Amino acid sequence: MKRIAFVAQAFFILPLLTLNFPAHSQADGTVEKLETLQITSNRLKTSVEQYTGSATVITAEEIEQSGKTHVGDILRDALGVDLRQSGPTGALSTLFLRGANSDSTLVMIDGVQVNANTLGSFNFADLNVDNVQQIEILRGPQSTLWGSDAVGGVINIVTKRGRGKPSVYTSFEGGSFSTFKETIGASGQEGRMDYSVTASRTDSAGFSAKNLSKGATENDGYENTTLSARTGANLPGDLRIDFIGRYSSSYLDIDGFSGDDITRQSSTKTFNVSLPINKQITDWWDITFRPSYFYEVARDAQATKEDAIYNRNITFELQNNMEFNENLSTVFGMEYQRLAGHNVLNKFKHDSHNYGFFMQTRLDLMEAWTFTGGFRKDLLSEFEDPLTYRFEGAYRITSTGSKIHASYSTGFRAPTFNQQFFPNFGRAGLKPEESKGWEAGIQQSLLRGQVQLGITYFETRFTNLLVTPPPAFTLSQVGSAKTRGTETEIRAQLPYRSQISINHSFLEARDGNGTKLPNRSKHRFNTQISKDFGDDFNLLVGVRFRSQAGAVEPFKTVRLAARYQMTEKLKLTARVENLFDEDYEEVDTFSTAGASGYAGFVYDF
Repeated sequence: MKRIAFVAQAFFILPLLTLNFPAHSQADGTVEKLETLQITSNRLKTSVEQYTGSATVITAEEIEQSGKTHVGDILRDALGVDLRQSGPTGALSTLFLRGANSDSTLVMIDGVQVNANTLGSFNFADLNVDNVQQIEILRGPQSTLWGSDAVGGVINIVTKRGRGKPSVYTSFEGGSFSTFKETIGASGQEGRMDYSVTASRTDSAGFSAKNLSKGATENDGYENTTLSARTGANLPGDLRIDFIGRYSSSYLDIDGFSGDDITRQSSTKTFNVSLPINKQITDWWDITFRPSYFYEVARDAQATKEDAIYNRNITFELQNNMEFNENLSTVFGMEYQRLAGHNVLNKFKHDSHNYGFFMQTRLDLMEAWTFTGGFRKDLLSEFEDPLTYRFEGAYRITSTGSKIHASYSTGFRAPTFNQQFFPNFGRAGLKPEESKGWEAGIQQSLLRGQVQLGITYFETRFTNLLVTPPPAFTLSQVGSAKTRGTETEIRAQLPYRSQISINHSFLEARDGNGTKLPNRSKHRFNTQISKDFGDDFNLLVGVRFRSQAGAVEPFKTVRLAARYQMTEKLKLTARVENLFDEDYEEVDTFSTAGASGYAGFVYDF
């Protein structure tokens, strides 16, 4: 399988190296330079080029170009990510990063931690792309900055900030499975104030969550209302205050593991809010105080009973950023967090709290070397107090456009409330998972920056890993486990206003006895080719492949997305998903959509 991974990477790297790009762009072959992107989720003020670890930033332009309406669908194509959905729109969608469990990836919205304390993971089903400026993916253990749950990495969704002249827009999309989405939004600046707000409604008749080939026939419908807002004010004395909030309410028809269920419906309401207050103390020192709150209630309304599950996170964070000069910067601070979970039907209620103290420093030397190091000490209410640390380094060779990077880090994850207390599932005496991981890679710029390619090898060793292997899904804590693999990516600006991006993820995950960890796919391959036809029309083609994962067979899908700027104010959109009607599953026995089409418009007032 190592040979297969190597051949797959060579297959799409070598052809690009032979392309003959023109020395100067022509009128019909313009090559555009990508803008500098900033990463906010590593706490230091860092661009993607400066970052010494493995990261991907998905921009608002890339989100719009994809035509996709949900964050989970965007992440599904990202490097190192394996996202699985158990049925139609609105069904449970969980994410696995670098082979770590779904509850080992920390998900944040504007720095607010939104993982459910009961399950430990985050359900992407209701998170649409409304008002999203960018999506940041940090791969590898990140406990040094963010504490528990960041063993596999961090996903941070950043909300748009209002800029420029006030504007209003509305959009509509409709298509297969009687799916309709309506959105209205406004953004802009007025003096010292800025704002960006959206409201949307999604309705879909759906299809059966259980696989139709296994006898399921009843459609599982979905409804969602989402509100998102970010407002801020620049006050005298170099003071800035922001209010960032997001509310979602959804209803979903669901099936059980045994098949169709015509009476079962779930409803979920989530709300997250933060109030960052930033003060510039000097020209090299600023402080941010960020109180935040996350609330979720999920109800499973069944024929004879109603099950309500509550999750609440309260966080107070104080962060200091110091940039002593252009070569030396540091961040340090503390965090208090109180986590609560309550399962009404199964009669357990629990809460915990912890204090975290963190520090990280970046040093740039001779415009070639970058070193980053940091540590975090957590004081937990229920487990031993862990110390985690991370060291990174990068070396840039300007003359060849090369960057060599490496890192070593540790992480931990406390058992979830369900793993400790859920009746007939949870176990007493569980230990926190611990991890040690390292990676090394190279990024290469070719043809005056028109081609960017990179390859990274990573390896992570776990102790006390918690798993629930099928078919019984009984919780067990294995003594040790190891994941390793490679992540390869190419992005190229092609002639004639075309772009291509290709990524391949190879993963091998086994426990200490050499047994494969369940439901991990070895190979994931994604490619996107887009072309601008003039200034008004853009067409995108996407291909996705995933190898076998447990009982789920390998599959490949093809999609199309198009945008046409009809007038200065009116834009038309269209997309086709699963173009060739592939019959496949992402989760064993659960359905996916066949060939489906959607069309709509965006109108700017």
